Amino acid sequence: MVNISQYKTEQKNTLAKTNIKLQMAKQIFSEEFSKVLHEFSKEHYEETLKQFRQSWQNWISTDDIQMKMKTEIERMRTKNFIGSDEEITQKIYTSARFYYRKKEKRAKKLATDLKEQDSKHKPKPKPYIGFSKEFIQIMDNEIKDKILQEADINDTIKPTIKINQKKAFQIFTSAHINEISEEFGKLKIKYDELDEKFIAKEIANKLKKAYQNRFYSICKILNSITPMKI
Repeated sequence: MVNISQYKTEQKNTLAKTNIKLQMAKQIFSEEFSKVLHEFSKEHYEETLKQFRQSWQNWISTDDIQMKMKTEIERMRTKNFIGSDEEITQKIYTSARFYYRKKEKRAKKLATDLKEQDSKHKPKPKPYIGFSKEFIQIMDNEIKDKILQEADINDTIKPTIKINQKKAFQIFTSAHINEISEEFGKLKIKYDELDEKFIAKEIANKLKKAYQNRFYSICKILNSITPMKI
């Protein structure tokens, strides 16, 4: 049985010794600024792209939002985000347009779908069937090793590195074909026991998403810890 708590502690200590920071592909905004973006997108999500773009320009031209944008850009730089003010502003706009705007649309669609379902019948909730702790540990070890490998090329520790997550996943699947096949076999048994349909393509997508989540989780750990003096 894997001791997840002990494993996480050991992993954090190992990463702390590297004294490196990652540029995270998935940038997190502050909680306060995320609420501001969400409110804007919620108010304008039904607009056409042209209307949304105009609303955005009007919005960021106000003194209050300009001040909030400036504060957020400065905060993002302290989190090791690389890019000009224009590039960061464009990223914020892209998040408002694609993530927050689409999130609001999905929320409305979900509410509509649930209302329609309730008027007919309540669907049977699907049981959650996840990967084993042992398999997750294999993913974590692979990600951690990839980070350390990239950070220690030619025996020179890099203060900042950037890893292609898509390429890292491709390397992981190629290097662990047997483990993945074995894990899929275990999942199929679980699906059969719960009388659920096992669809290989869906499980493959589930694997990709799980890897992305683990990759991002380790990035968060690495960027949140204080480097250790060794």
